[in-house]
Amino acid sequence: MSEDLIYYPTDELVRGCCSGDIDVHQPLTVENRIGNKRFEILFSDHLLTNSGKDKTTLIKVLSNLRNSIKTDISKLIEDNSFVKHVVDSSIKEWRKDVSPYDIFHSDIDDDDEIDEDNLFDFSKIEEESNVIKETLRNISDLEKSLTLKREQSVNGIIDYSDDTDASIRDLYHRTTKCKHRLNEHFNKINIVRNKLEPSHLRILMDLGMKNKSAYMQFFKDTEDSPVAFYLNDRNSIGIPKNIQTVFTNYTLINNMIHKELDYMRHNLHRLVQAAIKNESTMKTFVSGLDGNSYIHDFYDEHDDEHDENDENDENDENDENEKIKKYIIKEEKMDKTEDESESFISKLSSYFTGDEITLTTKDKDDIVNLIKENKINESQTNADDVGVSLFEDAGDNDDQ
Repeated sequence: MSEDLIYYPTDELVRGCCSGDIDVHQPLTVENRIGNKRFEILFSDHLLTNSGKDKTTLIKVLSNLRNSIKTDISKLIEDNSFVKHVVDSSIKEWRKDVSPYDIFHSDIDDDDEIDEDNLFDFSKIEEESNVIKETLRNISDLEKSLTLKREQSVNGIIDYSDDTDASIRDLYHRTTKCKHRLNEHFNKINIVRNKLEPSHLRILMDLGMKNKSAYMQFFKDTEDSPVAFYLNDRNSIGIPKNIQTVFTNYTLINNMIHKELDYMRHNLHRLVQAAIKNESTMKTFVSGLDGNSYIHDFYDEHDDEHDENDENDENDENDENEKIKKYIIKEEKMDKTEDESESFISKLSSYFTGDEITLTTKDKDDIVNLIKENKINESQTNADDVGVSLFEDAGDNDDQ
């Protein structure tokens, strides 16, 4: 049915709210295209329908509407002495020490990172939702691929591709980044919500109860004179007929923004939970690859700065890859089927067979620990002395 109705354009709704011709309390009456029926549509539903038609987000429409009312009334206070006088009187009635130009102030005004025409970019939520869906598909595809390889194994030999490990690590990398970004978005919404409320909400609500007649009493006790008539006429022209509605619209638009932010916050919370689940799954897989009892989460240990432009994103990608290599990916250079104890014992025996193999510091420590565990040569000095006496002349003897 909505496609058969003639809705007001969004810019017309903005002008109506700024002038007081539209009261967001009241539904809007729209006609169908053939003009034989009329329907009442809630103001919020009207905006929601328009945002879909205009392919924009509701939060952006509401942000623009809020900022437009604030800008127009602030200019009116500056240009019209009658309006300034009434606003100042209301401030004094509330015994506040604030300028008439600051009645719309909120903490958002002091935060340069918040765009008042679009308080939060809803597209980021949609993007992260798509990332999580794609990640789930990739995990499912990986599991199906590995299952198929097992089913196609011959004599128990499974032909795993060389890039399987890299795929697992890449998926873990993506899930960790996704969780980190979602937490940033969640924090951003909380900041906007906490800073959105006008600092002088009660004064704005009070002005929402004073109609135009209250503004025209500035020269009420002045003697009738051409100048007084002129000033009354001049200022009256600039004051909206329903100026009280403009102030009320502003406070209600703020409330609508709070409602939309809560809706986005709810969606983000669901996405965060899904991202945590994906990351936990991939973290378990990566731990199995590396053979460690745990792995480091590089986002917990390093606070990366995420920039929006593509160039910095690419640099972040490279930095994070290096962190993965350092903290997560620990490539085994030796044959994975080789037993570590046999490896360093064979290296030790090479000194007696003449086939010298260089011992690493780790090899030396492992041999010392092996001697201690098997209680070999307990009459000798402590483990540190054993280590020194066992290896200090090895190189010299082998060179002869």
